[in-house]
Amino acid sequence: MVFVTVYLLAQFSPLIAKASLSIEIDNRQSSSAIKVKSNEPIFISSFFLSEPSRLVLDVKTNGNFEPSLIPASTNGLVRNLRYGFRNDNVLRLVVELTIDPSQLTLNENTSEDAPQITFIIKKIEDGKTIRNSQKNIEKKFAVVVDAGHGGKDSGAVGPTGVLEKHITLNVSVYLANFIDSHPQMRAILSRRDDNKIRLRQRVKIARDSNADLFLSIHADAIDNQSARGSSVYVLSQSGASSELARMLAKKSNESDFIGDIKREKKDEDLWETLVDLSQRATIEESVKVAGKIIKQLRNFGPVHQPMVQYAGFMVLKALDIPSVLIETAFISNPVEEKRLSEPKAQRQIAHWIYRGVCDYFGLEHSNKSYLGDYRVTYGDTLSAIALKFGIAVKELKRVNGLSGDKIKEGELLKIPPLN
Repeated sequence: MVFVTVYLLAQFSPLIAKASLSIEIDNRQSSSAIKVKSNEPIFISSFFLSEPSRLVLDVKTNGNFEPSLIPASTNGLVRNLRYGFRNDNVLRLVVELTIDPSQLTLNENTSEDAPQITFIIKKIEDGKTIRNSQKNIEKKFAVVVDAGHGGKDSGAVGPTGVLEKHITLNVSVYLANFIDSHPQMRAILSRRDDNKIRLRQRVKIARDSNADLFLSIHADAIDNQSARGSSVYVLSQSGASSELARMLAKKSNESDFIGDIKREKKDEDLWETLVDLSQRATIEESVKVAGKIIKQLRNFGPVHQPMVQYAGFMVLKALDIPSVLIETAFISNPVEEKRLSEPKAQRQIAHWIYRGVCDYFGLEHSNKSYLGDYRVTYGDTLSAIALKFGIAVKELKRVNGLSGDKIKEGELLKIPPLN
């Protein structure tokens, strides 16, 4: 039997602590218990994730906690425990597991004596796989889709004058549509129109949304017009992985400034430890996301960098949220500029990014490269629907056997596949 006890203490005076939170783990081979106790009312949502196997607990309290280090736990169903603050009132605990969640059951017990919740993880005796509880199945992952640049900040300009800010917004809208089509995900767009959003505000949107993932969409531009392909970046704690990565980060960061966690009233060593722990854990997850997206983007065309790239993009400094920056293609390349301007290609890029996101969260996605069916809502027109999915009106009419332009609210339209 292994016990691990962690205390998270709120800001306190020498006489009395305002709030406290403790996590105690009884870690065993067949059944492990995670006990979360506080002197303040708490609410905890839970869900399993696969590849890698983990249990996620989002602890909501009224306390403003200053955490101490969380040691590793071994020799049982729990491999390790790490945490990160989603915002002032939500602490995310990530419990790394030694076996796949399909081989586990999860029961939740609430104590009537004190604000205490115990989660019991049990291994299934006969080895049969089961579906997780309906509560876990209904969990929706929140994904912030950040369209780079906007407003006065046009971003890069292609050889014929195509602006990066327009490409990023179009791709982001398509990507958000794909994400919202999945029953276990929801998308939050950082911007929906041609407005400039400061870098600090982009990350604030992610934190306020309790986001599980942050995707920043961009388009490369360098002097070499023959450069082509996609790249995916994560935050670097040291040097950039290439000269191009360093240059792109420097250029991007010049447009704004973003802060990290608040430094005031924190012991210097504690502050450094918080930053190091949060960024290290977040970067590890970001690398996993980036790898899944790169693999899928190969279906769109050659990638410029086949490996995950590292650079100091300020917009990725969300600390506690896995974050990646996707350079969709080189707008400075005349061929890719033309392709990036086409709705069909924009939709294709969004689709393959979406597939990578599904792979990261361990969610199923259709083998067909299209959304499937679309139910007409009030105010919809054929042209608006065609624009939304990056297809021609005549193709939409052909697939659905329509001779005219009239459609009815509630009608189900088939969306043709990507070619």
